[in-house]
Amino acid sequence: MSRLDIEGRVYLSEKTGPEYEVPCQWFAKCENPANGLRSHPILTQVPTCQRCDDKIARINGEAG
Repeated sequence: MSRLDIEGRVYLSEKTGPEYEVPCQWFAKCENPANGLRSHPILTQVPTCQRCDDKIARINGEAG
């Protein structure tokens, strides 16, 4: 499975801080902060957290 940095964050701009953190946007009900980006076949790069990244890797049968 993909290994995102669990401490890593995705921000809206060059500014950093909790108020600029982007939430995970892969699954609608996820409220975790995004730890990185994952390629989506339609939406291109989507902010995702480690938990959702692992879940989509299992769904896609990606080796880890």
